[in-house]
Amino acid sequence: MKPLTIIYIIIYILHIVLGPYFIYSLIYYKKLKYKSKSLTQILKRCVWITYVALLFIAYFNEYPDTDTFYAALIISVSATLGYYLKFYESKYFRLGIIEHIVLLLLPVFILYFKYGIDLNIYNISKSTLIAIIFVFLSFYIDQYIYIGGRDVSLI
Repeated sequence: MKPLTIIYIIIYILHIVLGPYFIYSLIYYKKLKYKSKSLTQILKRCVWITYVALLFIAYFNEYPDTDTFYAALIISVSATLGYYLKFYESKYFRLGIIEHIVLLLLPVFILYFKYGIDLNIYNISKSTLIAIIFVFLSFYIDQYIYIGGRDVSLI
């Protein structure tokens, strides 16, 4: 496995266990406010679109092709847009949106250029379909898996 892939898997696990904004808390020696307190909370966090985007980026890094690029891009953009729509009134909004840009959007584009992905060679396939279905499901069940924020359900 490539080092960046391992780093992203570790970041995914740390986010699930230590909660959102944990990086900020560690940098500024703050108490971890959102640490997981139950198995239910851990299971819900496992499918938070932002955290799943970390796994899609790891997958794209490990298997760089047009399909995995589009899958990582779809999930990352959707997670960032979803965060914006759901939590723009949160006191942590600025911190969260910066985290989404730095951890999700920038790496997708950096890896795109690093691997020289050719967007002309593409047929929709498994990874992209899974990403699209996951995005729709995430927006459909957002009120169940997330605490607080606005309802961004698709229906």
